[in-house]
Amino acid sequence: MKKYIQKILIVFVSCLIFLGFAGNVLASTTHSNVSHAASLSVAPSLNDLGVIKGQTYNENVTIANNTPYQVILKIYSENFGTTGYTGNIIFYQQTSKLDTASGWFSVTNPVITLSPYGKQTIPVTIAVPKDADPGEYYVSLFFQQDSEGINNTGVHIVPRIGSLFFVNVLGSVHSDAAITNTKVVSNSINFPLIPSQILSGDTVNFDVYITNKGNIHIQPQGKVQVYDIFNHLVDTLTIPTHIILPGNTRDIETQWLDNKVLIGGYTVKTQITYGVNQESKFVTTFYAFHVPHFGLILLSTVLLFGSIIILRKRYDLWSHIFLMRYKTQKHARSRKI
Repeated sequence: MKKYIQKILIVFVSCLIFLGFAGNVLASTTHSNVSHAASLSVAPSLNDLGVIKGQTYNENVTIANNTPYQVILKIYSENFGTTGYTGNIIFYQQTSKLDTASGWFSVTNPVITLSPYGKQTIPVTIAVPKDADPGEYYVSLFFQQDSEGINNTGVHIVPRIGSLFFVNVLGSVHSDAAITNTKVVSNSINFPLIPSQILSGDTVNFDVYITNKGNIHIQPQGKVQVYDIFNHLVDTLTIPTHIILPGNTRDIETQWLDNKVLIGGYTVKTQITYGVNQESKFVTTFYAFHVPHFGLILLSTVLLFGSIIILRKRYDLWSHIFLMRYKTQKHARSRKI
């Protein structure tokens, strides 16, 4: 029986060591943003323009050479959009009338030469056609290093950098958006009939899916509020701000690092505002069993010692019964003799 208790203690100590190691790993994991020195830089990087169809506009973009070498640059424009729930930018050539905005852009000199550490301001002409449909168009003015002008360094990488243009053709434009879903995401074990299960030590993410139903870009602001089963507010989180282009759905992740004890059912209320006092709401629920590491260790300690006390009492009882049987058998054998 003592060996059995020793095994329980060994298992418990091993669990404590594992939990401590996992906690240290989680605590030491960080996200770093590394800045790499760029050979080219452009300003402004984003241009938001309101234009009238049939009119011509002049803008300036400054390109800088951050290297000790002379560079030859080609200047051209491409349409761009976003793809996927993460909002990855894609560039493409004209494929339809709605994608012809890159053809509105022109520069006097499509090829320029920059001296070492030199910079140059490029006049950009934007000619909006008379039959342009109202709404937003998205164009990137690219500066790409000419491969023939690259020095013989042994590395053949052709860099390019772009200045983004949001061109809003004024007219019948409208802003419309909706929260299509809010998912509670964790690396926990999901059980049948339970929408979401959050275990100790997990990082909880609220994935908010926002769809832009209008014809201009939006940059919604919002919050995620968590309520317990008694409708008491547990926490309020701010949704990170991102640009969402028309016709796109963006998954905006809101991370929740919570040190509270969460047991039972919870309600998540998501709300965003965009445009001029426009808003959208979404409500979902999840179930959780979330205990911080310290609380879990304390609870495990109490349960362990409670189990040891119970086993100890049973051990004493079993020992007493065994001893009584032994004495009874011994007395019976002595009487036979």
